[in-house]
Amino acid sequence: MWQQIKALYVSGVTLGQIARQTGVPKGTLCARAKREEWTREKNDTLALKEQVAPIDRATTVASVVAEHRLATLLSGAKTAETLAKRAEEASKDVPVKTLEDVQQVQNYRQGLWPSSGLITPQQQADVRAGKRLVISSEVKAYVRASLQQM
Repeated sequence: MWQQIKALYVSGVTLGQIARQTGVPKGTLCARAKREEWTREKNDTLALKEQVAPIDRATTVASVVAEHRLATLLSGAKTAETLAKRAEEASKDVPVKTLEDVQQVQNYRQGLWPSSGLITPQQQADVRAGKRLVISSEVKAYVRASLQQM
């Protein structure tokens, strides 16, 4: 029994806690600990623990945050890849010959992955309001090149 009590004390449990757990009076524990120099062993054990594995909390937190960030980016990349494949499959059957066809494909793509694309949300709002759609020269060139390849 005393070996177990000493092991508890050396591992960091207080004499008061040990007294409550075991029912041995605290005074008896104190006298035995002093006589057998348990405190010296406890201090040596704690010093060894600090030498073996010093904990840098800032580095540990930064490491966890970096791992979480990488996991989040990986998840986002997988989602983007899946949605891009779905959009590609769905747009294979849609003939793109006019700017209205581009709008139709863009609307479908926007539903899968709402972000900026060939036609911006502001341009979409303008079309819904009856305004004339102004498309950049880059988009026109892309559509012309796509139509020539067909």
